[in-house]
Amino acid sequence: MLRRPPQGSGTGKEASGGNRDSKRALSWLGRREDDVVFVSSVNAGAAATFNGNWLGGRNTTVFNVVHCESTVSGSGMVPPEHSSFVRLPEAHVLHDLIKTRFIRGLGLLGPKTEVLSVHRNACSGVVSQARLHSFLLLARAVAELREGNANVRYAWYGTRGEDDVNDIVSHGFSHAHGPQLLLSPDDAPLQSVRECVVGKDGVRHALLCRVILGRLELVDDGTEQCYPSSEKYDSGVDSFSAPSKYMIWSNRMNTHVLPAYVVSFRVPPFKGFEKSEEEFLRPTSPWMPFPTLISALSKVLAARDIALISKFYKDKREKKISRQELIKRVRQIAGDKLLFAVIKSFREKNLATILDCLDLDLEMKRYKIVKKTVYQIHARSSSASPISTWFWTAAYPSL
Repeated sequence: MLRRPPQGSGTGKEASGGNRDSKRALSWLGRREDDVVFVSSVNAGAAATFNGNWLGGRNTTVFNVVHCESTVSGSGMVPPEHSSFVRLPEAHVLHDLIKTRFIRGLGLLGPKTEVLSVHRNACSGVVSQARLHSFLLLARAVAELREGNANVRYAWYGTRGEDDVNDIVSHGFSHAHGPQLLLSPDDAPLQSVRECVVGKDGVRHALLCRVILGRLELVDDGTEQCYPSSEKYDSGVDSFSAPSKYMIWSNRMNTHVLPAYVVSFRVPPFKGFEKSEEEFLRPTSPWMPFPTLISALSKVLAARDIALISKFYKDKREKKISRQELIKRVRQIAGDKLLFAVIKSFREKNLATILDCLDLDLEMKRYKIVKKTVYQIHARSSSASPISTWFWTAAYPSL
């Protein structure tokens, strides 16, 4: 299970100081920088140091944990007498990394979220160890099939409670989860958090899993697809540049997904927070058609920015990108402040126009009532005086 990383092929810089034995990585999945280094165990008395980074661009997580004092058992596994889950101390580097990544990924909801604990799946049982070894072997097989890149990532899954967590770890994912298993990227857990079922104590549980994505294909959100469209692909994604969902097909959910950590947390009621975080994820057409938005932005933004927005809008219409990706791109180019101002102005103008129409309609009704009353009064008078006739004519010349 354990093996030293080859000289010069590590994913992080070597820690300075200390002897050579105290600087060995606990466990490595592969030798590539786009692989996820899996930390299988940490001795309770060990001082662990994070020596990796969160790689940008490909949403890839790389851990390189170096333990400094204690030694690790030959198998690298927690002894069978221990529980399946080992609670990470709050001072543990992995606890801090996972908690920080989780909270940052929730956006505006993050500061209101309370992370109660982070547990690691120790894979202590015989079956769990067999699953782990099978996962590693499958990752190597997919890597050979996909030009050396198994595309192993971390991703979130929203559970239905503590019992669901235990069932998944003990027996795997069931087909009750649907034709596909939906996971959220490690830097965007909001979708999975929304799926978490809150317990009686107000606590929710989210699984951080290792996932063999292999070669991804673009799949429309809400699809009933349950198999890859061809043998060229291994899993699905809703967007290549800004993914919010990974889709693992039902026949692969228990071979390509390995639960690694469980995060227990509390969040406030979603109403208000979801609206703030995902205001732009809702269709904008009832308030402001997208072409109208582009026209309004063209008065403020540079021509090259408008050309980019128009290109992304065209790609969306041609189904080359998802709506979420289009919105994200527009937000990156224009900025939220400008978009809020433009949409707010559009809404206010529409409201003013509606009110003007209502006022005009009311005035016309009043005009007709007055006109009818004047004629009735005028008709009752057998001899209308010239002065009264002049008065009504001056006041309402169109009567």
